[in-house]
Amino acid sequence: MEIKEGRFAAARLMLQQARSLGDSPVCNALLGRCKAELNPTCIEAVTLCQGAVQRERTPETLFQLGRVHLIRGNRGEAVEAFEAGLAINPNYKPILEEYDHIGRRHPSVLPFLSRDNAINRGLGQLLAKAGMR
Repeated sequence: MEIKEGRFAAARLMLQQARSLGDSPVCNALLGRCKAELNPTCIEAVTLCQGAVQRERTPETLFQLGRVHLIRGNRGEAVEAFEAGLAINPNYKPILEEYDHIGRRHPSVLPFLSRDNAINRGLGQLLAKAGMR
């Protein structure tokens, strides 16, 4: 499809035409993704994806919502959407590939200290070097 090839303007036009034939949550989520890719400040992109998730909570709609959040610079909200998608299907390939791309944070070693605390960071680095993380 056009989205996989990065042709978001063409995909947006096709999805708008498809949407006029019938309202589909997946179509709305994909349309929201296209709008965000073309204009990262587009609020409607988030609204379309959130509406799609409310109507049909699937790994696909959650993946598109997560991508829109990433495009808009909201990494935390993107991770929440991806985690919700993986809760439904832990093997959903697009989300797993996205995690490979953006990386996952490990939980803090000492959760009662902030992530930025020097002790937490040092312990995390030590554990990583020791192969325990």
